[in-house]
Amino acid sequence: MERIYDYNERKYLFKIVIPVGLAILFSIISLYRYYFVSKSGLYMSVFIICFLISTDHLIGLSHPKKIVNSSKSIEFYSFGRRHMYRWKDVKNINIREFPFSKKVYVRMNNASFSKGRYWVSLDYMDDSEELIKDLKMEEASRHKLLKNFNKRSTRRK
Repeated sequence: MERIYDYNERKYLFKIVIPVGLAILFSIISLYRYYFVSKSGLYMSVFIICFLISTDHLIGLSHPKKIVNSSKSIEFYSFGRRHMYRWKDVKNINIREFPFSKKVYVRMNNASFSKGRYWVSLDYMDDSEELIKDLKMEEASRHKLLKNFNKRSTRRK
């Protein structure tokens, strides 16, 4: 069975698309000012930060707009691109929850800058709790020691 989890369109526009557009704009402006106005380190610093932010979002798809989870694969979509993982090929999946910001950080296989690192905003995706539950089940099935680790965890319940 295939489940589709979508980001709220308006929230995605204001939380992801516009900031990425601004990061691209600021990187272009700062690079121009560095070469043609002043060789200030501030301009180069702004360029580097904005360039990393925009490439993380555009190439790494770190904030997916849509996630499609089926029994055979999971797919992350953003900016007209897709990263797909077949469940049979997934060796590692790590999930880290950030309850105060209501986000979950998901790492797939050998995550790198260009693929495998995804932020899922629980507030802005449809049925995100179900998605996280499914991902945790996949994580538990691939990490046999995780069950024992959670028993020894220092977290209080």
